[in-house]
Parts: sequence; C-alpha cells; structure tokens
Amino acid sequence: MNPSSLQLDEAVKLHQRGDLRRAEFIYQQILQQNSGNADAWHLLGVIALQEKRHDQAIDCIRKAIHLHPAAALMHANLGVAYKALKRNSEAEACYRQALILQPDYAEAQFNLGRLLQEQGKQDEAAAAYRNAVRIKPDYAEAYNSLGQTLREQGQFTEAMSMLQIALKLRPAFPEAHINFGNILRDLKKPAQAAASYQEALRLKPDLAEAHNNLGCLYQEEKRLDDAVACFRQALLHKADFADARRNLGIVLPELGMVYLDRDQLDEAKACFEEALQIDPTPAMVHNNLGTILDRQGKLTEAKARFETAIRLQPSLAIAYSNLGRILLSEGATERARESFEKAAQHDLQMFSAHYNLGLLFSKDENKLDQAEAAFRRAVEIEPDNATGHEALAALLAGQGKWAESIRCYDRAEQLAPTHWRRLKAAMTLPAILESTDQMHLARRHVYDAVARLLTENRTGPSPVDPQCMGFYLAYHGLNERALRMDQGRIYLKTSPDLAYVAPHCREGKPKPAGAGRIKIGFVSTHFRNHTIGRLNAGLIRQLDRKRFHVIVMRKDRQDDDLARLIGEGADQVLVSPDSNNLSAARQIIAEQELDVVFYPDIGMEPWTYLLSFARLAPVQCVTWGHPLTTGVPAVDYFISSESLEADGAEEHYSERLVRLKNLAVYYYRPKLPVPGKNRADFGLPQEAHIYGCLQTLFKFHPEFDPILGGILRRDPEGILLIIQQGVPHWKKLLLDRFQKTMPDVIGRIRFVPPQYHEHYLCLTALCDVVLDPLHFGGGNSSYEALALGVPIITLPSPFLRGRITLAQYRQMDVPDCVAGNPAEYIDLAVRCGTDRDFKSAVSRKIQEANHALFEDNEGVRQLEDFLEKVVRGS
Repeated sequence: MNPSSLQLDEAVKLHQRGDLRRAEFIYQQILQQNSGNADAWHLLGVIALQEKRHDQAIDCIRKAIHLHPAAALMHANLGVAYKALKRNSEAEACYRQALILQPDYAEAQFNLGRLLQEQGKQDEAAAAYRNAVRIKPDYAEAYNSLGQTLREQGQFTEAMSMLQIALKLRPAFPEAHINFGNILRDLKKPAQAAASYQEALRLKPDLAEAHNNLGCLYQEEKRLDDAVACFRQALLHKADFADARRNLGIVLPELGMVYLDRDQLDEAKACFEEALQIDPTPAMVHNNLGTILDRQGKLTEAKARFETAIRLQPSLAIAYSNLGRILLSEGATERARESFEKAAQHDLQMFSAHYNLGLLFSKDENKLDQAEAAFRRAVEIEPDNATGHEALAALLAGQGKWAESIRCYDRAEQLAPTHWRRLKAAMTLPAILESTDQMHLARRHVYDAVARLLTENRTGPSPVDPQCMGFYLAYHGLNERALRMDQGRIYLKTSPDLAYVAPHCREGKPKPAGAGRIKIGFVSTHFRNHTIGRLNAGLIRQLDRKRFHVIVMRKDRQDDDLARLIGEGADQVLVSPDSNNLSAARQIIAEQELDVVFYPDIGMEPWTYLLSFARLAPVQCVTWGHPLTTGVPAVDYFISSESLEADGAEEHYSERLVRLKNLAVYYYRPKLPVPGKNRADFGLPQEAHIYGCLQTLFKFHPEFDPILGGILRRDPEGILLIIQQGVPHWKKLLLDRFQKTMPDVIGRIRFVPPQYHEHYLCLTALCDVVLDPLHFGGGNSSYEALALGVPIITLPSPFLRGRITLAQYRQMDVPDCVAGNPAEYIDLAVRCGTDRDFKSAVSRKIQEANHALFEDNEGVRQLEDFLEKVVRGS
C-alpha cells in the first residue's frame, strides 16, 4: 500500500470520528503530494459540505468528478451542495446522473425525491421515494417522506400505511411521528394527533417542528394560551423558524381578542404589540391594538393605530368606523362623518358604521332625517341588535314619532330584556300632542307600564338617561303627583344606592343658633345662559353672606357670561369630575357638609333628578325652574309663593309646599340691544297685528288651539307668530294638528327660526300682544316680555306651571290681562291686538309697575328667613 493510501485511510477514520480539522489537513497534504487524487478532492468537498461551505464543496467535488466521472456518490454529493444553494436544476441533474451511473442508488433516489417534493412535483417525488424503498426496503426515511408526499396529495390511507412502516422500522423516529400526527389532524382526530406530536417531543424535546405543529393543533381547538406556549418553544429551539414565528404572529392577535373580551387589556395589548414586531403589516392587528388603546383612554395612540390600519388596508371598514369614534370624541365632526361614511361604503353590512352615523347625525337638529335613515339601515343589517332598535326608538321619540318609538322600544326589550328599557318605553310620551285623545292614550300607556314595573324586583345602576324622565308629563295640564311618586319608587326599588345619606346627615339634629353661617349648595346643570341661569343668578348673588355660605355645584365646566356671573356670585364653585358618575358627585357634595341643598330645577334632565334621591343635607329644597313636583322622598320642600298657588295646591306636591309672600326670584332687568330690529328684519308685515306665542312647541296643548283659532278669526289682520324651536319634525306635527283644528286661518300662522337672546327680545318687543299658553305658561319669557312693556294674555290653570304669569301680574298689581275663561282670553287678546289705545294704556301700567319684578330683595329675604327657620329648628 502506497503512502497516499495509508494517509487517506487515516484521514477517513478521523473524518468518520468527526475530527474534521485533522482529516481536512491530511486530505490537503495528500493533494499537495498528488493533485490527481479524486477521493481526496471528494472527501475534502464533503467536509466543506458538512460545514456549509457550499461553494468550496462544489469546487472540490467537481475536481473529483473531473478525475473520476463515473463515481455516482460524487455526483450525488455534488447535487446536495447545489441544492443547499437552491441551484435546483443543477442539483437535479447531478442526482439523475448518479442514478444513470448506479440505478440501484437508493440515497440518490431519496434525495431526488426531496428535491422534487420541495418544488411541488408531488407525483415525481412519490415515484422517486417508491424507487428508494424498492431498492432499500428498510429505508425508514424514504417511507417517512413518501408518507408525507402522499398526505400532500390527499391520499391519507396510503400515507398512514407508509408512515406506519417507517415507525415499525424505526420506532424512535420523531419526524415520522410528526407526519403521522399531521395526517391525524387532517382527519379531525385532534387527541390522537396531539399524542403523536407529544411522542415526537418525548423522543426529541428540542424538535421545533413538533412544538410548532402542536401549537397549530391547539390554535384550531382555541386553546390559544397553549398554542402561544408551543410556538414560543419552537422559536426557543429554532430561532429562525419562519413558520413558528408567523404562526405566533397569527395566534397572538386571536389571544389578544380573548383578553379584550375578558377586559385583560394589558395582556391583549402585549399580544398585539408582539405580533406586530413579528410582522408589522397586518392592518387588522393595528386596528385591534387601537381598540385596546381606545378603551384605555389613550386616544391619540389609538387614532394613530387606526390610521395605520387604513394606510395598510384602505378598504378596512372597521378601522374607519373606529377612527370615526375617536374623531367624534375630539369634536372633529366632519372628519368623523367622513370616516363613518367610508366604513359604510367599504362594508355595506357594517352595523357599527351606520349606527355611529346615526348617533352623529342625531346631534344636529338639521340632520335628523339622515340620522333616522342611518339607524333604520343599522337595524336592517342586524335586526336582532337591541341597541340599534333602542337608538332608533330614542330618535323617533325626540322627533315626536311616539307610536313608532314605542314599537321600537318594545322590540329592543324583546331582544334584550332590561328593566331600564321598559322604563324608557314607559316614560316615552309624544312631544307634540296630536289631540287630547292621544294624550290620554299615552298616559294610559304610562300608567300601565309603571304599574308593571312596580311589581318587579330587579336591581341595577340607574342610567343617566333623559329618556327615562317622562319630561313631557309636565305639559299635559294634570296633577302628576301620584305618577311622579310611583316613578320615584321605581328608581329607589331598582337602585337603592340612590338613597345615599351623607355622614353629617345621619344624626338629624338641627344646626344650633350661633353655630356659624348656613352652608347652602345650589345644584343644577343649567348655571349658564339658560332660563335656570337667568332665574337664579341674582338669588345666588344676593343671599346675605352674614347668614349664608353659598356653594354652586355644576355638572360640567361652563364658560359664558352668565356662567361667569353665577360663579363670581358664589363663595365656592364645584364641578363634578365625571358628568355621568353620580357617586363622585354625591361624594363631592357630601364632603361640604351642607345645611341646605337647593335645587333650582328637578325633572328637566336626569343628573339632578338622580342626585336628588340622596340625603346630602338635612334640608333639601326645590323650586319651580321645572314647575312640577319631583316625587322624590328626599326632597323636603317645594319653594313657591302665595301668588303662584291655587287653593288646595298641597295636593299637587310630594314635598311640603312653602308659600312665600313674594316670588323668591332676584331677576336682573333685561336690556334691549341698541339699535333694535324692526318687523322687516324678521319678514313680518308692518301693518299686521302680531300675536306672539314665542314658546317651545311642546307647550302648545291641543286645548289651546280653539283659543288661537278664535283670535285669528276675530282679527282678520292678525298673525300668530311662533318660534320654530326644537327638531324640524315638531313643526310638521303641529301644523298637521292645526290643519285639523283651524284650517281656515292656518295661512296666518308664521314660524320664525330660533333666535339669539338679543334678537328674541327684539322679536318680543315687536309683538302687539304675547299669548301665554294654556296649562304651562311662560316664566323667564314672561319676565322678559313684561320688562319690555308687552301685554301678556294669560288664563291661569290650577297648577303652578300655568300660573307664573299670573303671579308676576299680582306682584305688579296689574290684573288687566288675566282671563277667567277661554272666551275672555280671546276678547282680551283681540282687544290688545286691535285697540291701540287699550294696548298703550296696559303697556304703560306694566312699565310703571314692572319694577316690582326686578332686582327685588324682598323675596330673597323671605327665603332666607324660611331657610334659617327650618335649618335651626326655630
């Protein structure tokens, strides 16, 4: 044996033992001595192939083949090197050349099969594997790969047979267990598939493919936490495993949505953020992360995510819808509308897009038809969505479409029964009454529903929702005491926490004389440019600070001239930190340890109504900002006056009625803008007799129609002037009623649009006479008209809400325009409208006497004395 052969044998032994460095050194020495040694070139190339130096491997093996072109093994190994570099056509040529040289070369058949399988040539790959196992019947790897190929072809039965042979030949063959598990997963046998993957992992715990496939199985079974753990294990053992990283990126958002449903928002956020680190391109993941940030109150970050989602996928409707909600919360109404409209365009069946468009349009009185259309489309898309029906019901109720609103509330209640939906339906009433018959039908609906609600034993937090208030009851001209008390019982029964008692009220002892100033808290949402603000600004400012410490509690921060005047007139101003958090508001008020809580109004909106159930001071009063009893047990006194109340009026109130001698109002005299407007500025004829009823449209009771019609019939030159306040549909409803009750004079009814306060005063001054509606007359508007010397014709009702103008006339001692019946009302109105001398005489009397109404301290002093008495128990 020559020295080269001895060296080669030594190098091969080292090579086989894995000592590649020493083996390589010897191969190189041999080639230095004899560059024509084909085996040394081949084996040197094999070492390079083992160490992934593929270009060097190709160079060495090609030199070997040049020296020994008939060596099948060399061609096969050259094919392996080419395949590693993805030079597939060259690799295939090498394998086929090896098989030409050695047709029974099983390994070459196997390698050729793997190359063809990776190229998607499944039939050719299966043929190569079959040749391999025919040549070498104990070739477990070939059976395993044949089984895998047959599975990819959908031939599950034969595939399982091949894999079973592979596992029989080699039971500890983890890759075959994986492939067997894959077939079981395809056959919807998850438990057996999991067992196969777990057996593979028992044999080889670091087998990344088994962890990945087990994770996919768990993902299909919605075991998302387990799936994530498996994909993480796969990546732990094989950091560059693209399939496992992609699968983790897919399942993390799924898990995030589960956490989102469970309100585990931080966990959900982490899932989405990690998924985006893996792959930042899925738009839906950005959208879902934005949803979490939105719920966490991080609106700027949420908006950025929704915008990114839209940039990545311009047709992603849900991202437009979510972005619209953020924009709406920022006050960017037009951009929000555009986002919702794009959402609806990209997904015609997206409930939320149409629903949110409805909410947006419903905030604009000029777009209520569009809001209605959007809500109707939403309930068409999801007819079983109670929220959609409820939103449509509320919109219809606000428009005065009472009967349909009730049907929508009933549908919402059928779909998702709740106590509060039933209360909303119960307290929904027509805004504009079609007739007295409709009024009594609606009231019967209320009575029946309230009776049913009183029998229920449900509890839950009270919604701060105006639809539950029954606001329009006040305009029916009837005694509401019993109904309002029943309404209060429903709230207390359902939400007993409303009856909170402040700690300092629990002893119930009077405040001793000499114990310091009385702390009084005025609570309202309307301490601004509003009727309540005008009626109470002077009172708050004029209370004697030697006797009273005055606190004002607002629901929201308000900043107009009147809000600032009220704030400056108080010793202290408090603002609720959350407009819907009653508990926080109660706590703030309770901490003041007030002696008196004074509500200027209860019943116009839910916040003060719900607060009034709590005992926040030993003495709690309400007055006539909303001139109706509250029905609330915790409200002790209703502050009124002798001139406001009829005999027996105690029966109208759940509170103890307090009749002061004067009106407890310190009203600042309104000032006309200079210069004033003329009739032409409002489009009114110069010579007409203007009868102004400048009130909200829901004050027009059906029983008022004969009076209005009678005035216009008696005075052919008369025009009835009405301000079109409220939603546009109310005007239609009122005109439809007028068309039935006074069709002959409807042409002389003029509507003018809503006016700024200064313009409203000008319009009032241009009227020949002002008409006080029946049952619920003017209050603030009467102060303003009388300040201008304009006569107001009034027909007092038995209830305070129809007697405020009467009380003002009594305080001035000017009874000339107070009617005793409808006929007298018509007579007085027409006389003021047509008899200039009579009208001028009445106006002079009003102007000479109206000082009694303005900046009157007497009523304030009377209120102070009353409060001193009840607080100190003297």
